[in-house]
Amino acid sequence: MKLTSHVIDLDGPVHYIDSGESSGDSREETPLVLVHGLGGSHANWLAVAPTLAKKRRVIALDVVGFGKSPLHGRRSRVTDNRRILSRFLDHVVGRPVVLVGNSMGGMLTMMHATTRPAALEGIVLVNPTLPKPKGTPLDREVTLAFAVYMIPFFGGHALRRRNAKMTPEQSVAEVMKLCCVDPSRIPREAIDAMVEVARHRRSYPWAEDAFIDAARSIVRKALQYERFVDLLSSLRVPTLLLHGTHDRLVPVESARAAARLRPDWTTVIFDDVGHVPQLEVPDAFVDAVEGWLEARRAKAATAREARP
Repeated sequence: MKLTSHVIDLDGPVHYIDSGESSGDSREETPLVLVHGLGGSHANWLAVAPTLAKKRRVIALDVVGFGKSPLHGRRSRVTDNRRILSRFLDHVVGRPVVLVGNSMGGMLTMMHATTRPAALEGIVLVNPTLPKPKGTPLDREVTLAFAVYMIPFFGGHALRRRNAKMTPEQSVAEVMKLCCVDPSRIPREAIDAMVEVARHRRSYPWAEDAFIDAARSIVRKALQYERFVDLLSSLRVPTLLLHGTHDRLVPVESARAAARLRPDWTTVIFDDVGHVPQLEVPDAFVDAVEGWLEARRAKAATAREARP
């Protein structure tokens, strides 16, 4: 299934790919909208989007400041992108969706679900940013990197120096090494697409600043432990939580704690998988999402039949 590229003006360009309304039984099946993580783009979904699009409309956007969506006078903080996401869903889809968010995209998904639950038929949280239970060990490399990002002025300077030393291919390889247990499992076409996006972003002088701005906003929210737990507790939409056992950015203990807090959610833990299961184990990812969607559909059909 081919996904085509589009741009919509939401106080500036927002790029997205779309399988279109003619995909499968798209008028009967709920559309899926895919939201990437920090430093990612629509390309992070290309290992699974064509398969998911066989049965329904699938859309993957680049949030402001990432992929091919320039800042254009806007901010890349999660609060700003949550508002852009809401407008995007109204203008591009205009009907309830299942929102699928990875990492930062998971945080955006949860934030949207608490503000506009009626616009969602469900959410899928893929290794989302979650509060860390007390005593959870932190990955030293990840902790150091985010500590540097938080330093005023120096964080952006350090990131620019680091990126200037690497080709787009090396940059993608470095990120996938951090995010995956085995990057060789990622389909070649997805790697090529991520490299193309990384090369495109070399023309954006503000790219590192957008990353730093978003990273700092994520850290600030993640450190508000009690408010984050309240956010999880307040979600009132059907939820599928997917997580990898070997995630270095969001420890699996965070996902297990969320599952204990919300036993009504469906939780799937992928063994020997890192931060981006949609790239590392795309078949297992699709099976989990499709299985959950089918179970939701069957439950709704049973409820309809039981009505007097």
